[in-house]
Amino acid sequence: MTYFKFKDRVEDFIVEEMLGKEPEWEWDFHYIFFEKKNLATFDIINKIQWEFRLNRNMIGFAGLKDKQAITRQWITLSKRDVHKYCGGINNLLAFMRKQVKVLKATYGKKPLKLGNNKGNRFEIILRAVKANEIEKRKSMIENILSDISKKGVPNYFGEQRFGHRGRNWQTGEKLVLGEIKSLRWDNNTMAEKRFKVQAFSSYVFNVYLDMRQKAGKLYSILPGDIVVPEDGRYKHRTGKEQENTDRLAVTGPVVWYDLKHAKEEALMLEKATYQKLSLPADIEKGFQKFNIYGIRRAILLYPEHLSRSRQQWNNLSLQFDLTSGGYASVVIDYLENQLTQKRGEGANKK
Repeated sequence: MTYFKFKDRVEDFIVEEMLGKEPEWEWDFHYIFFEKKNLATFDIINKIQWEFRLNRNMIGFAGLKDKQAITRQWITLSKRDVHKYCGGINNLLAFMRKQVKVLKATYGKKPLKLGNNKGNRFEIILRAVKANEIEKRKSMIENILSDISKKGVPNYFGEQRFGHRGRNWQTGEKLVLGEIKSLRWDNNTMAEKRFKVQAFSSYVFNVYLDMRQKAGKLYSILPGDIVVPEDGRYKHRTGKEQENTDRLAVTGPVVWYDLKHAKEEALMLEKATYQKLSLPADIEKGFQKFNIYGIRRAILLYPEHLSRSRQQWNNLSLQFDLTSGGYASVVIDYLENQLTQKRGEGANKK
């Protein structure tokens, strides 16, 4: 059973990008903060690119934002490119204002790259499919939201990471394996290829996370796990399996070239993921030609400042912050899954 309608209306999903530090005045790059509605990130980037005959790599951005939503995010362009190709910043802003709502224009020292933002702030309205069903489960919902704040949720890559039809990872896999060398139907640039290759590595991580969750090891620290304490340095955890009571950032593999691997029992789980997907043992070498290097991703996502507006239960209004790379849809999916699971547990008790 589905309890809530997610993104039922455009205004039900609002996300604002947080850089963490405001761009410094008078440097080499234009920073433009804008609000868009019913436009994907690449929709506006493509419009700018085509209008001014820019290379895709000239436009920097920190993350991809949903299309069916109201979203606020930053892009960057070098002063030199804006002057040479766009006819100046006023000309560029005038064009953008025809497409989106420009909120701020300033300067920064470096261009934005994927993951450069501190995180995102979300305001989400979930509309009840059956208000009476939600009314009966008010306390259950409160308990689940409390657990989410304390324990976090599985840090899956959201479905939007995999493109409109969810197939980008399949193209990325073929590129990594060398089964194809060009993109027939897309912008055949290295940036586009890298995007699809990254979708493939994201898919592999999701499979790893799914296997770890089914094994009941999601909230545990395994021997050989790579954890990230507050000092931000990767460390292999030794000793017996233990409960992750300190909210340590236990990580899983986002498979790229030169990935730092876990050890012992945790490494066995990583290898089992490759085997389940029938990937060759040297799959990581295929990422080298795309100049993509391995990273570790936290297996748990902790929504910060999670709160619920006190209003009618047929409109459940949530606010929370997520770190860069976290997906709000994953939080909502977890809420739905927990409601379904607890409903089933209640039925079994009867």
